[in-house]
Amino acid sequence: MKGIIFFLLMAVSFFINHLFSSDSKDLKSALVDAGKMEKQYREMVVKYPIHLRGQKENIRYLLSWYPAENGKRGEILFISLILSSNVEQIERTKIDSSKFLDFLFKKGTLEVSKSKRLLPQGPLLAKVAADGQIEVALSIITDKEKLEIHLAHKIVVASLNALNFWDGNPNNTSEEQMYIYDIFRAGFSNWYDPEIQKAKADNFITQVKLMQLPEIIALQEIEYANGQNENFKEGSYFRIALEKLGYRYFYLGNQGKDNPTALTCAYISKYPGKNEAIPFNVDLPAFKSFSKKEREIAHYTTRDMQLFSLEYTGAKFHIINNHWRSQGCDDERNCDLSLRVRKANAETIKNFIASNYGAEEKLDLIITGDLNASFNDTPISLLGSSGREDMVQSGKDPALYYNLWYELPPSERWEVSHGGQLDTLAQMLLNRGNYDSYGLQYVNNSFSVVGHQGYARSFLLGADGTPFRWQEKRYRAEQVLDEKFKKLVAQTLSKRGCSINSSKRNCRPLYFEFFGAGYTDHLPLVAEFNFIGDIFSTINPIRTNFTPSATADVKEIAGIDIPIETCQEKDGLVDVKNVKIDLKNLSEWFLKCVRIEEKNAPLPLKITGMYDTNYIEVGSNKFALTIVHAFDPREIKDGKIFGLPDDRMDAGSNMCFARKILQGEGGKLVSISGRLGIMDGMPAIVLAERADIILADLPYNKANSCQREIIDTDR
Repeated sequence: MKGIIFFLLMAVSFFINHLFSSDSKDLKSALVDAGKMEKQYREMVVKYPIHLRGQKENIRYLLSWYPAENGKRGEILFISLILSSNVEQIERTKIDSSKFLDFLFKKGTLEVSKSKRLLPQGPLLAKVAADGQIEVALSIITDKEKLEIHLAHKIVVASLNALNFWDGNPNNTSEEQMYIYDIFRAGFSNWYDPEIQKAKADNFITQVKLMQLPEIIALQEIEYANGQNENFKEGSYFRIALEKLGYRYFYLGNQGKDNPTALTCAYISKYPGKNEAIPFNVDLPAFKSFSKKEREIAHYTTRDMQLFSLEYTGAKFHIINNHWRSQGCDDERNCDLSLRVRKANAETIKNFIASNYGAEEKLDLIITGDLNASFNDTPISLLGSSGREDMVQSGKDPALYYNLWYELPPSERWEVSHGGQLDTLAQMLLNRGNYDSYGLQYVNNSFSVVGHQGYARSFLLGADGTPFRWQEKRYRAEQVLDEKFKKLVAQTLSKRGCSINSSKRNCRPLYFEFFGAGYTDHLPLVAEFNFIGDIFSTINPIRTNFTPSATADVKEIAGIDIPIETCQEKDGLVDVKNVKIDLKNLSEWFLKCVRIEEKNAPLPLKITGMYDTNYIEVGSNKFALTIVHAFDPREIKDGKIFGLPDDRMDAGSNMCFARKILQGEGGKLVSISGRLGIMDGMPAIVLAERADIILADLPYNKANSCQREIIDTDR
């Protein structure tokens, strides 16, 4: 009798929910659909994981269900992620699928720990039947409080270049793959120090939490090591830490035997899927216009793209993860070759999609990764990139993709600092299938760059306003006194047939020192999707509703200024004379303001590292000196930037000031104001502008460089 009453209540609730809908059905249809929904969800829970997410105030809540497998019971994972501190509380419990279903259909509470249980506030069935989505209002009940929250079935997809994420085995990468990676050759750095390895993994996991634990993360710059990357093996520190956060599936992208690349793309996911390589090599039709010599050069930088496919409740979607050839080049001919290789990437993707999917109407496809091309560059346009979301949603042209950079105003279109300017080298493009009320459905304006704002900004951006990259310090071979290193260098150069003073790239070995600080040179991209699967009989299908972007047709935009905040009186100052500043207490001083006045006893400018960077000693502390826009060759005058970047370094640029005045022997510091940051693994004072520093006793080569209006020449 109770079961009949419950079912009738569900049906009535469902019917009322649709009375005010243009697509409302009669009560008989509602009863049929309600019963079908419960049956289908009972089938779904036995087979598929479910991930619900929601937020209240500054806490992100994630409830995950993993069905039974390999004879083990199903598992519930409940995570409370405090966004203001990036600290999580994790509760997990083993339960049967029937108990989880009872919870979904309000037939019982769900105990996630001895002191915490979840109680649904209302019937789930009506919402599910309405649009195919799981959305549940529930109460979190503890001994101390009762908190009401809302959770919904969302799939968040992210992309991140992890910046040379190698494993801890120095012997699993071939000599050919090591060609340009002396940095990871045993003896050429301290990379294989276990503490450095752990710090890299920990900092990566911090980024994942700052992204609020996306369901699927597409990664670039992961060591391939002939498919043997130890971070991706079961039992590794990296995997164990991520498994605690709900990631069960790890996919290291395979590279073809013809690709001697040391890096690949990868995925970590809360959903099981399938990963396969999309071949990209110089034997493909996209390289038919390349000469034999050009193919030999390009051969070392071709990387197979990685296709992740997920079947979920009958629907399928695909992600193509890319890491295209770098824009780094040293002459016009090489730069042109680099561009042509990226165009070949775009052509290969288009050919793959046409050959494998044709005009498949229900195809859900995301193209993402580090494409090393700006959102408005030619290779991205060749992919079919567009700012016209309405045209993509119309579905009339299956070759058209909405580029999510158009979701943001031009001033916010950046995730990396490249060539001294903020840029969009990473991309996320959506095909029409993400707008067709089936499978993945893009949630309007959910695209964001993690680190632009909020708490994540204080982690992922440095004092100069650019991504706070993994810190390293470089030394020329002759600066290293260690005899073992000198012997190793001699042996390496001999094997390579390098002559004395050779200018070849791999004939100039360096020593690299890592410090365990920093993240990567890119900011993460994230986007949110609803999901509608085959098993749902939808009445009011979800459809992405959007407001056309006012800047959708903007193809060319001015260079984006680096968003820094100059120090104000209200910010307070760090007493660097009496407070120890080092990487161990980073959180106590990073990004805070400092002012040093030494008019009576100016501080000598000393040098360190490969580039003879200037630093000063204050008490027991050492600070490197640098300035914002240190890699921007354009003129800066009265706080404004003039001209477009080219091969010439303008005398009025901060790049000139950083390289010709804040590097090299000689000079003293009279006064300085700036923010505390890190440069080459060393605490640094970052100037907002030239006027924030006064120097004295400069040698001739410094005193006559870079429009030296702020240099005190009277001393």
